[in-house]
Amino acid sequence: MTRRLNLWLLIALAGVIVALATESMWGGYLESDYQRGTPRVVPRPTPVPPPPPEPTNEVTALLDDLAIDSPYHYRGLTIFPLVLRHRPDHRSYQTLDEGLANGTVVVKERKGGVVSELVLRNNAGLHTFILAGELVLGGKQNRLMRSDLLLPPHSGDVVVAVYCGQKGRWSPAERFTSKSALAPQALRGRAMAGAPQAEVWEGIRKNAARLKAASPSEDLQRVYDSKAVRTALAEYRDRCVPYLRRRSAVGFVAARYGAIVGAEVFRSRSLFNRLRSKLIESYAIDCIGWEPAHWRRRPVRQPTVAQARAFLNRAYHAQISIGSTPGAGRLLTLSGRSTGQALAFDRACVHLSLYQPAPIIIRPLPPRPPVVPMPRHEERD
Repeated sequence: MTRRLNLWLLIALAGVIVALATESMWGGYLESDYQRGTPRVVPRPTPVPPPPPEPTNEVTALLDDLAIDSPYHYRGLTIFPLVLRHRPDHRSYQTLDEGLANGTVVVKERKGGVVSELVLRNNAGLHTFILAGELVLGGKQNRLMRSDLLLPPHSGDVVVAVYCGQKGRWSPAERFTSKSALAPQALRGRAMAGAPQAEVWEGIRKNAARLKAASPSEDLQRVYDSKAVRTALAEYRDRCVPYLRRRSAVGFVAARYGAIVGAEVFRSRSLFNRLRSKLIESYAIDCIGWEPAHWRRRPVRQPTVAQARAFLNRAYHAQISIGSTPGAGRLLTLSGRSTGQALAFDRACVHLSLYQPAPIIIRPLPPRPPVVPMPRHEERD
């Protein structure tokens, strides 16, 4: 009896040893497969490596360096000054207005009179920056720049894509000039997005009709030459530009009647200082001549600094496509979570423009409840 018991104990011990060895060797099994007599190996989970850090580019590097100051509100326009935390770009640039005034930038028609192209030459010894939406007057028609451009020093002739800014004229003028006008911000956004010429003409026509400054040739410059428009824009400029100057800003986020509509950011403070007036006018002109119904009924919640930061942060998640430019640097086009364009040169973002195709509407404040007077109890003697 004792021998038989010892034999059964040895058999049980051997079975336990075999089971342990099998589990350690195969790493586990499914119970259903084991019951069918076909054990299947279950691989052990491998650790998931952490996601790689998002790659940085000129746009994200500029956004990382920005701080947002307190907003300023005037007649439906809100601006949030943007300030650089570190040293700005001290490279010297010349603007298109300066180059046309001193004669170092020459603008010519292309041979054959192509409406959608102009020939530019920079004879200056420094880079000339041209802003998307800037108007040049003269030639056979007034033109509007499609995108940002950086002409290198002594560039020679450069063919540049443009839009027609005057539909009803095709007769040569003496030369191209400038009146420091910039297309309305909504129209600039469509131009940077590559809208067809017909859509740009329609935008010019609607602005002229809204501001009561229509002309036979549907000229965008005629809108800015209107006395009423000049007076209104001067008020916006006199209020907003000093506020940006006191903040040492390099750009701003803009909201129109409670809706965030865009942002303009420069790496060079000097370059922004020379373009900030026409940029403010570009955003302000869309405020003139109309007022949303909800704005007239009751006040709305003004956008906050947090909302302005959220608008900028969407550019971190945008899809960026890199394109060439006829001048120096490269053109970055943002799409998806954020839309806009950036001109990058020498591993830095010269200018970033973000625009909002569908504005972020800040909802009106709820109506205040009526004040119900407390019941008065008569005093008893």
